[in-house]
Formats: sequence, structure tokens, C-alpha cells
Amino acid sequence: MYKIYVAGAITGDSHTKTFNNIGLGIKISAELLKEGFAPFCPFLDYQYLFHEDIDIEQFYNYSMEFLKICDVVLVIGKPSDYNHSVGTKNEIETAQKFDIPVLYQYCLKDNCLKAFEEVIKLHKRLNLVIEDKPNQDFTATIQ
Repeated sequence: MYKIYVAGAITGDSHTKTFNNIGLGIKISAELLKEGFAPFCPFLDYQYLFHEDIDIEQFYNYSMEFLKICDVVLVIGKPSDYNHSVGTKNEIETAQKFDIPVLYQYCLKDNCLKAFEEVIKLHKRLNLVIEDKPNQDFTATIQ
């Protein structure tokens, strides 16, 4: 089962946008789970805020530890949202540091989960570096 870290902006410029972002993250994670993947969904981390003795840095750190063991990071939402997210930028940088492929939802076509799985298999088998270029499909090069 492939482990997928679902990244993207959580907070928005309004409460409505924040709730929409959280809903999108949970929806995509649920879809991945139904397709047989093991998604890590940091969009559920808001629940830690109900515990006064857990601060935001603690759950940021725990999320990053999970990211480091994932097979791929999937960045969801619109570039205009996640390009302004410090957390998402940190997730992408951490993935790159640990040679974890980063894919972007807006680059993937509908019904692409099978292709997504094949990309992960290919990466593992050939030690590929997967790069994404804005407004283009991802490219892969052999190291």
C-alpha cells in the first residue's frame, strides 16, 4: 500500500475558505483511501487544537515525520492558495530534501489514480526524480 502525504493550504483568507480547504483535503484523502492508498491527512490536525496542552508546532513536527516516510506528496488545491502557504512550502521543501516525489493535483487528469500508482512504482524501481513545472505535466529523469 503506497503512503501518500496530502499537502495543501489549510488556512484561507476567511473562515469559509479555511473550512473549504479542510473539506477538500479530507475528501481527497478519503478518495485515495477508497482506491487502496494509505493517505496521511494533515487536514485533520485541527482536532489537536481542542487540547490546550498541544501546540501548533507539535503537530507540525509530527506531520513532517510522517511526510518523511511517505512514498509521494500530493499537493492539492489551487496554486494561488498553496503558493501563499508557509506550511505547504515547508512540506514541499522537506519532500525534496528527502527525495520524495511531489505531484500537484492540478497537473493530474481525472481518473488518474492508476497512473499515479504507476508513477510511484516507476520511481521506486528506477530511482527517478520527479519534477513539476507550473501549468505542465510532471516530468521524470533517471539519476
